[in-house]
Amino acid sequence: MNASRSVRAIAQAIAVGIVFAVGAGAGPAAAATNDALTCARASGETAIAACTRSIATGQAKGRSLAVLHVKRGIEHGRLGRHDRAVADYDAALGADARFALAHIARGRAHAAQGDNDRAIADFGKSIEIEPKLASAYAGRAAARRAMGAAAEAMADYDRAIRLDPRSVAALMGRAAMHRARGDHQRAVADYTQGLKHNPRYAMGFNARGNAYRDKGDNRRALVDYNKAISLDPRLAFAYSNRGVAYLKLGEIDRALADFDAALRLQPKDAHPLHGRGLARLRKGNRAGAEADFAAAKRLRLDIAQAYAVYGVATPTMVAAPAAAAVPAAIATPATAAAPAQPQKFQPASAPAAAAAAAVCAHAETHWKSAEEIKTMAVYQDHLARFPDCAFSVLAKARIEAMRK
Repeated sequence: MNASRSVRAIAQAIAVGIVFAVGAGAGPAAAATNDALTCARASGETAIAACTRSIATGQAKGRSLAVLHVKRGIEHGRLGRHDRAVADYDAALGADARFALAHIARGRAHAAQGDNDRAIADFGKSIEIEPKLASAYAGRAAARRAMGAAAEAMADYDRAIRLDPRSVAALMGRAAMHRARGDHQRAVADYTQGLKHNPRYAMGFNARGNAYRDKGDNRRALVDYNKAISLDPRLAFAYSNRGVAYLKLGEIDRALADFDAALRLQPKDAHPLHGRGLARLRKGNRAGAEADFAAAKRLRLDIAQAYAVYGVATPTMVAAPAAAAVPAAIATPATAAAPAQPQKFQPASAPAAAAAAAVCAHAETHWKSAEEIKTMAVYQDHLARFPDCAFSVLAKARIEAMRK
């Protein structure tokens, strides 16, 4: 999803509100006006300082005060200070409880913190106040999707797009959901529509490239990966994804170059490490391949299965890791150390097993969505919802990698 574009749109609306709220004056009034305009038009620390000075004058009241707090909150959020952002949005809603854009902005901040329940509540309040704000439906859809509520998320994306057919956030989010369901044709259609409205969205081109690759159209995927990289040469996973496409097309030297490029940008990413191992193996470099496979598996235990989803098989040429390196939750008789004393098998009760299976039946769909969103919050949400299911180890690995 192009969340940053939606945030910019909110910031622009807030800036317009500030500009209309301030008036001309002289002396202290003129200084206050200048600060309000700087708050509206600048960004980063400059905007934050100006917003703070403007708020401190005590001249702004009601909606005028609320828009100053929201603009400052947006700038804090852009700098990763989500707690400060939430505090500003709280202050904004204290000044004007029916300011729909403040609810949307606070909803986004809660989502960034992984608090999707509060995010959904804020987006819902915004919809209650102004039922035709597409950005509120798109934001609620993203939070619902992160929680695994696929049907509700899809309904919100549909509503957002009906209200605003140019909503890039909604189009990209719905496309990702179509892709997770295996409906690659609809995914490509939504990605294409979103990219028409934001033709410089590098991550959007990468995402559409993945959808084309999933369809088996690797040549068309390459076009999109090339575009993504031209727009953002530091987009590591675009190089990695392009490397997979080259692997599938048998263009091994180009695949190697792309995996190396991805690793220069993200040295501890299992995806290009494993891909480079496959490319090295095809070039006859067995030792290099074994080293890459082992390093990739230390970072992500199921990396070979992930490549199998792409249609790229991994030879069973690498020795299994020592039993101690395999978490007990996924150890099997082939990899786990033998117990010191014989253990009596205690089967789970049928109702308990059925309940666990019912919960885990939803884990894969939620995980595919998490892998599209790729935020700490969504991985934490997945782990909280599905702690005993197949993808929990991966969620823990993603969280640990992000913390580092």
